[in-house]
Amino acid sequence: MRAQGVLKDVVATQPTNDRAFYLLAQAQRRSHDYDAAEASAKRVVALDPKGLWGPFALAQVYEDQRLYKQVVETLKPAVADWQPSGDMPARQGLIVLTHLGFAQMQLGQHTDAIATFERARALSPSDSTYDLYLTQAYLGARRYDDALKVVGPLRARRPSDPRVAQLQARVLAAAGKRDQAVAVLRDTVKNNPDVTAAYLSLADVLAEASRTDEALKVLEDASARFPDDVSVPFQRGALYERAKDYDRAERSFRDVLARDPLHAPALNYLGYMFADRGEHLDEAVDLIERALKIDPGNGSYLDSLGWAYFKQKKLDRAEQALAGAADQLPANSVVQDHFGDVLSARGKPREAVQAWERALAGDMESLDRSVVERKIRGAQEHGAR
Repeated sequence: MRAQGVLKDVVATQPTNDRAFYLLAQAQRRSHDYDAAEASAKRVVALDPKGLWGPFALAQVYEDQRLYKQVVETLKPAVADWQPSGDMPARQGLIVLTHLGFAQMQLGQHTDAIATFERARALSPSDSTYDLYLTQAYLGARRYDDALKVVGPLRARRPSDPRVAQLQARVLAAAGKRDQAVAVLRDTVKNNPDVTAAYLSLADVLAEASRTDEALKVLEDASARFPDDVSVPFQRGALYERAKDYDRAERSFRDVLARDPLHAPALNYLGYMFADRGEHLDEAVDLIERALKIDPGNGSYLDSLGWAYFKQKKLDRAEQALAGAADQLPANSVVQDHFGDVLSARGKPREAVQAWERALAGDMESLDRSVVERKIRGAQEHGAR
């Protein structure tokens, strides 16, 4: 707060000091005074309309609130005609391009994200970070061959980097090459025995391949090596839930929460599991609300809360929560499907059809296309056009 006071004094006496307004916006953002931070950032833009720091400061304010549409609308025009120069060196542009690319991925704009990261990669060919980002964008776009063409050579250059190996395995698994993915990750665990994430990635790929017993054995090994790491029982809970062993899943999540009551993912996962099954709905709402207090505005948690309210038949609250989730995660098919169900129950068939159509155009993860199409036909037969 003292820093804000000093900076406010500076901008009061130096109203054209764009650097002071930039620093003030950062300080206000860190104190969660987003309205003030937005106003300060817009002042930077006004003082230096062709610069990058103003749009970047403004985009950070939006990022903190998970307003990814506004991030893209702010940053995309800022770098449209930008070229590195003495006044705006490559470093500035690369920072902006990175934030733009990740916002585009959040919105499911994977083709745009690919173009953004390709541009960044061309500007900094020696920085393999952009190979990682580009691979993620290709993965989101389901362009698996292109993703492998980027991550394969990167793995050859960085064979001991577990992050690169895990990303390569994700691409291989998504491309249906699960045995190759498992081989990559087993090698990664062998060469990085002190990296928890390597074990978790291996267990996840094995579980996706319905090799549940092998996945559990990997998690047992991880638990013995990392007894205090709650990410291991959390992963075990997720594995049990996917295997529909709900009692063991619940015990695993409660084990996490007994050790870390502020573990937001476990609070949300357990709450959503209850809500999806229509069980312990009051506790489900409490668990998810606790997760949202820890991570306010998280779109996945808003979806869980809305779904729990839906199961409680509190449709007005369900619509409010799911509207926020659907706006934040437009390419998440499950979120859009949930929103459609709530809108339909609220007597809004036209809006429901629009949400279900977004679901069909989204990532289609954990969604049955035929079920959604049947709901759309049913709504249209009753007059939704």
